[in-house]
Amino acid sequence: MFTRNVVSSIKTKIWGKDTGTADESRPASQRRHAASHAWLTEASEGLDYLRARTPYPSYLIKAMFAYHAAAFVNDSKPRYEAALDLGSGPGQLAFHFATKFDKVFARDPSESHIAMGRSLAMLAITEADELERVGLPATDGLKLDFDVGSASEPNIDGQVDSIVVANAFHCFDWSTPESTWDLWTTWSKLLRPNGTIFAIGLVPSVGPLTGPMAERTRPLRQLLMGASFDSRSPISQYYTHPQIRLGAAEFYSTAIMPWTLGDDSLTRAWHSESRGYFVFDFPRDLELPPGFNSPKSDEPLPAWMPEDVQKAVSVGNDAGNGFAYAKDPWRTTTPRKMAQWFRSLSGSTRYYKDHPEQKLRIGREDDMVARAIKGACEEGRIGYDDVLELHHSASLLMLRRSNRPYT
Repeated sequence: MFTRNVVSSIKTKIWGKDTGTADESRPASQRRHAASHAWLTEASEGLDYLRARTPYPSYLIKAMFAYHAAAFVNDSKPRYEAALDLGSGPGQLAFHFATKFDKVFARDPSESHIAMGRSLAMLAITEADELERVGLPATDGLKLDFDVGSASEPNIDGQVDSIVVANAFHCFDWSTPESTWDLWTTWSKLLRPNGTIFAIGLVPSVGPLTGPMAERTRPLRQLLMGASFDSRSPISQYYTHPQIRLGAAEFYSTAIMPWTLGDDSLTRAWHSESRGYFVFDFPRDLELPPGFNSPKSDEPLPAWMPEDVQKAVSVGNDAGNGFAYAKDPWRTTTPRKMAQWFRSLSGSTRYYKDHPEQKLRIGREDDMVARAIKGACEEGRIGYDDVLELHHSASLLMLRRSNRPYT
């Protein structure tokens, strides 16, 4: 059990201020009670958020760490001083990077997500087992630095060794050559030489994916994987960014690379040959991202690829694409639980804000999400509470800085 002074010290280290000293006009006991209540509320909201989200597959985390280590083959040892998680939310991925890096900056434009993240970082110190139950690794919460920031203004001092963006790459402003140039110049300055950058796309995929049940689960699989961009989806109107298909439909396979912008300084700052792109466990009965052809089976794995990625095949184009299959233990889920995930999407959150009458229907499982999922279940002849396999379909785009400083 931590004393009040120790808890206050932890808050100060994580949050940069002692929230127990806010509003000096109130008695100290009331201030402490208010601060504790706020922390518990934010931690509870953070745990609820993580319960509704799909955990990051272990092979995806291992692949990023292996690629990062391989980027320093000419150095004595890889650098793990600092990493930056952009669009971090409450830190679902930042916690994983904190197991490897000395400092992890988690930046998100949402103040509520940052508040959740700070409370979860404190929970990592006081109640680590609570985080393990929602798929987060045991780590030192003091390594995590949560603050409001954006892709072009991340609000950090100094440089980092790695930048990671999970399910948010498409939210950045890629709409003009100028905005795209601004993003890549910002990241070129932030990353130390030989530093790495990762863009992850992740969606849950219900199964079985093979056998007689594969066809019955297909309607639900299609609904969940196309939730944000299918024009028939009520939340698609909230994904109006010109580049939304970059993430929702293209899995970042068509992301604009820095060496294509006609800037010699940017071109020299990055290793174009280091670009890698892999899709993991994408259901064969759904359309593959653009740029993929019939895979070849005779291409070897990249040398840095972890052993538990069982096999990978090159697509045979010049973009460095590949298709990898990994045996990651699948979990179980139900359509009812997937409705909770659907409601946690940013588009759904905005939908319910604009349609409060729909939010009131959630408790009765009669809202737009429940009706859509029940419709897919009816088409596939499966029940709303039937136990299904939960797989992870993921994409991983990666590249690294050259060993030249960016000027």
